[in-house]
Parts: sequence; structure tokens; C-alpha cells
Amino acid sequence: DPVRRDVLVRDFLRNAGRNPNERLTGGCLISSLVVQRARNLSLAWQARRQTLVLTAFATTSERADRIAGGAADLSRVGLLRQRGMNLSLSHRLSPTSSIVFRAARQVTPGAGGVAGNGRRVFNISWGEQISRRLALSVSARSARATGPNGYDENSLVATLNLRF
Repeated sequence: DPVRRDVLVRDFLRNAGRNPNERLTGGCLISSLVVQRARNLSLAWQARRQTLVLTAFATTSERADRIAGGAADLSRVGLLRQRGMNLSLSHRLSPTSSIVFRAARQVTPGAGGVAGNGRRVFNISWGEQISRRLALSVSARSARATGPNGYDENSLVATLNLRF
């Protein structure tokens, strides 16, 4: 049953700490028609208290409309390639708390005189459902982007959610 399968897959992704509507691929600025070819691979493993999700992608984007003007990414490069992977490992510590580790890597090679770039992100988070209406989470993140506009980012975020 396709409807039941869709519900099961979405529930599985939510339980693994993933957004079921999350796009696997990165994007670029587009001001014209684009032909995009995408290859995606997803693997998932679930045990009693652990869930592992591995996704990999490779895309090629090519401008189909040569008439439209603009300074979008594809006006400077005829063909844009991107590839990457995401890993998510979650572990239920108790009925009310869990820990999730995420790692992501995306690479866009240079082409046509335009420099390439890359990005890697590591994130670890812990969450506790304190009561029916109160939840606490703490997350640490480290990100590094390479390329012409590279940057380093490190953050620690604590969140207290109260539902009314």
C-alpha cells in the first residue's frame, strides 16, 4: 500500500531525527530554466535503540535557457556538479532522552575558471523530554567551508521548549 509505506517511511525518518521533507542536495542561484540530473542513495539501519541513516547524492545542473540574462551561478559555468553525503546516528538513552550525531560533506568542484568549494558539518545533540510539555536540548556544531568565501563556525546551543 503506497499510502501506508509513505507514512511508515516518514515516521522512520522523524524517529531518526531527520526531517522527511529535507532536500538531499545543495542548491545554487538560478535565474533561468535548468536541467538537473540527480542520483541519490539512502541506506538505513534500525535496531532497538539505535538508528543509522546514510545518504549520498550527486547532481549535475545545466542551464537550458540561454536567452535569459542575469548573474546567476549557471551563467558563469555551463555545467555545475555537486556531490556529498550525510550520516546520522541516533541512540535512545532512555524512554525520554536521546543523543544524535550528524555529519555532512558537500563538494562542488571548480569549473570554467570558477573556483570550487566544499563544506563539512559535524553536529552532536542531546535531548530530554522533561515532562509532557517541557523539553530540553543541547547541541554542539562545527562547520568548515572551503573555497573563495571559506569560513569556520563553531556553536553551542541550548533550547528549552515549553508547549502551552
